[in-house]
Amino acid sequence: MKKILLLLVSLCLLTVPLCAAAAEQRQEQPLDIEVTNVTQNRDTLIVHAIIANVGNATLDHFTDLQLNVYNNDDDSTGLRNEGKYSGEIALSALTLAPGQTIPATFALYDTKDMNVNTVIFKWAAHYQAADTPDFTTGIHVFIDGSELRTDAPPLMVKDTTLVPMRAVFEQLGADVAWDPQTQTVEVTKGDTKVTHVVGSSVLEVNGREVKLDVPSMTISGRTMVPLRAFTSSLDCSVQWGRTGEATTIAITSW
Repeated sequence: MKKILLLLVSLCLLTVPLCAAAAEQRQEQPLDIEVTNVTQNRDTLIVHAIIANVGNATLDHFTDLQLNVYNNDDDSTGLRNEGKYSGEIALSALTLAPGQTIPATFALYDTKDMNVNTVIFKWAAHYQAADTPDFTTGIHVFIDGSELRTDAPPLMVKDTTLVPMRAVFEQLGADVAWDPQTQTVEVTKGDTKVTHVVGSSVLEVNGREVKLDVPSMTISGRTMVPLRAFTSSLDCSVQWGRTGEATTIAITSW
């Protein structure tokens, strides 16, 4: 028998147009919704989001999925509106494998007097999780739904996930150039250029410095870099959760 899950989760205090706070927290539930953009059209609030399975088992049999807006109160009371899921996949046909992400849109009506900068979004979902998980231990990184396969597994250093640099960037479709003399890597994707000296705690994104919580390092001949900082520099979404001893990280590049 599959486990039936009913979840009501606070997403974050919204700051238009991008909300990343939810992804910073280690989640103990398999579903995550990250708001990516909010637009207000007269009295309608259109919320674009990424839905991710950050658990270790397939999720299906969705019967409810909504995004609700609350006043910005300490106890998050004061329900203002309810937004129903709308996406390319019908809710009844929605199935999410571990690490899989899909785009979604939520429309909330009668919101013309709402200040979108001072509200709290919460999502509610009702679905089933498969009894048999795909994995039970380790760190599993998925890029656009495909698991990262490399001979050097991801590792955790001071709550920061490090991954093999070249494998991640090549799966993201980025060009990677390496200067062995200066130990400098240059990653290019579209109009974005990321430069980093291995071992430093700084990377440059189009000339702008970004501080790293943990420096990159070389382990067994592989250059390991902080996953979130490097993928976010290429405008990727990073969502993650933990189920027992297994950690699932879902990266979305679209």
